[in-house]
Amino acid sequence: MLERFHPKTQDQVLVPEKALRETVTEVFRQMKVPEADAVLGADVLVTADLRGVESHGVSNMLRSYVRGYRSGEIKAEPKWKILRETPATASIDCDTGLGIIIAPKAMEMAIEKAKKVGLGMVTMNNGRHMGMASYHAMLALKHDMIGLCMTATPPEMVPTFGAETRLGTNPIALAAPADKEAPFVYDAATTVVAGNKLGLARRLGVQLPA
Repeated sequence: MLERFHPKTQDQVLVPEKALRETVTEVFRQMKVPEADAVLGADVLVTADLRGVESHGVSNMLRSYVRGYRSGEIKAEPKWKILRETPATASIDCDTGLGIIIAPKAMEMAIEKAKKVGLGMVTMNNGRHMGMASYHAMLALKHDMIGLCMTATPPEMVPTFGAETRLGTNPIALAAPADKEAPFVYDAATTVVAGNKLGLARRLGVQLPA
C-alpha cells in the first residue's frame, strides 16, 4: 500500500504470525463461531496482513466483525444454503454469515465445478464483509486454475464532478498461475480508493486529497 496508509513506526505493534493467528481464532471462538470457521476467518485476516493489505487485515477489520456478531448483524452459525445449481454454476444465500468465511467455501465449490465442466461460477447474496478478495481468487492457484472474485458495494463514491455518492467501490481480484514464475495476482477497487483504506486513514489520522 501507499506509504500514507502505513502506521507510524512508533504506533506499530509487531507480533509473531503464530501468536496473531491464535489470538484471532480465539476471538472468533468467543463470538461462538464454530472451530473450523474460526480458523478459516483468522487465516483470511492474517493473510491480508502478511500480504501488506492492512486495510483488510486484523487491526482494521476484526473489531467491526466483533461488533457485527454482538449486534446480531452477522450470524456466527449461519444456515447458508444453495438456492439454485447447475453443473457449472450455483447461487448461495449466506443467511447473514460473514463473507470471509463463506466465500472460500463458495470458491472451493466453483473449483470443483471447473474440474468437471471447465468453468465454475458461484454467486453469493445476503452475506457480510468478504474481506481481501484476492484471498478467495488465489484458492484456484493450487489447482493450476485462474481464480476471479468480485463484489458489489453500496454507493460510496461520487462520479467525476458529482455532488452525491453514486458509485460502489466494487472490488475485483484475479489470480492466474504463471508456470515457473510467481502467479499473477491483481486486487483492487474500481474507484479511486478502496473504502477500507478510507477507514484505515481515519484511524491513522491521515489527510487525503479530496
